[in-house]
Amino acid sequence: MKNYITIDENQKAEATLIKEGYKPLTASEIKEKIAGKYFLGSYLHGFKYIVAVNVEGTLESKNDYEHYDRGRWLINNEQHTLSVYWEEGWDSTVTRLYAVDESIQMYDAQTGVWRTRFDQVIDQVKDIKAYSF
Repeated sequence: MKNYITIDENQKAEATLIKEGYKPLTASEIKEKIAGKYFLGSYLHGFKYIVAVNVEGTLESKNDYEHYDRGRWLINNEQHTLSVYWEEGWDSTVTRLYAVDESIQMYDAQTGVWRTRFDQVIDQVKDIKAYSF
């Protein structure tokens, strides 16, 4: 899998994808790819996480440092962005999404800086809080 996460090139990461021919996912593609699914992902500073993206617009997630949060998600149909709002202090974001190899990479819609990535779709997990990395 290509890795566009580097400290030196972080500001140009989205531009790099675009130059290579990747296009942001449309609102309908975003919904199709994420709604009702569970993912293992990567985040800034090397964090790993699991997230449930429920079809009704809620989120539940835990990272490999045992921090847990709940939130909600919303797709902007005009701007083709994904907004995520967390309840317990994680970074809320508005991102553009790209399907790259087997992952879904997310870039801050205002800066183009890489934010997070869904690395792998996984089977449903009954208890996110109990998930072990």
